[in-house]
Amino acid sequence: MSFEITPGTIYSAFFPFSDLSVSKKCPVLALGSLDGHGDVRVAFITRTPVAEESGFELTPDDYDGAPLPFTSNLRADKTYFRLELGTVKLPLLRFAHH
Repeated sequence: MSFEITPGTIYSAFFPFSDLSVSKKCPVLALGSLDGHGDVRVAFITRTPVAEESGFELTPDDYDGAPLPFTSNLRADKTYFRLELGTVKLPLLRFAHH
């Protein structure tokens, strides 16, 4: 990988469907930096509304700059270690510092 992963930054990544037949590109929030194995924990961002105990809707105030171009929800209950960092693309945007 030719760039650093910065916590609080939204990246585009490919994730396989549960049956592993197809991958889908989706935005993810980096929750930390790369670990010693080159992995990073990310949280899914989805267009699907989520229950309050599972996550929350992202508002324009949550971003440092322009928000994603669609109503987005962070899935705090679905974090994942990205093992294939080649599928993580350059940063899309940053979260605002509150």
